[in-house]
Amino acid sequence: MSQTVPPSAPGKAPGKALQAVRAKQWTTWPVAGTIARWYARRPFLTTWGLLAAGMVVMLILFGHDAGLTLRQHVTLGVITVGLAALCTWIIFLEHAEPPPSGEAE
Repeated sequence: MSQTVPPSAPGKAPGKALQAVRAKQWTTWPVAGTIARWYARRPFLTTWGLLAAGMVVMLILFGHDAGLTLRQHVTLGVITVGLAALCTWIIFLEHAEPPPSGEAE
């Protein structure tokens, strides 16, 4: 089930049809397809999970030489997951529908 993607002309941005084909292709990858299905069902939780996972991985990679105890690392991890939740909430709050014009703040 391999689809070929025609290259775009030099100097031209890819057309909408090409973008649709490329968008369809990545959903056939096992991990990306699973994440896309999760996002379709629960966008907030999926975004939160991905952001939190990335932030905790960076915390582990860049903080292992900081001289912190295990308890301090775990505390920072929990705080990082909470921060990811707050960031996700702000992102989704920005995309929420505005209130009706009569009830604007």
